[in-house]
Amino acid sequence: WYYGETQVKGYQMVMRLGVLADRGVLEFFAASTDMEPITGLLAEFRRELQQAVQD
Repeated sequence: WYYGETQVKGYQMVMRLGVLADRGVLEFFAASTDMEPITGLLAEFRRELQQAVQD
């Protein structure tokens, strides 16, 4: 679990990342006081994950 606040607007965020290696599963959970940072976080996570898979 990770808790933090965004730098610009101070939105509170909670994140959890879980790996179940035996099942080949990666679980990512994010919650916030507003949807704006969730949208940005998931978009950035997708870009980073896509780049890691391509490399």
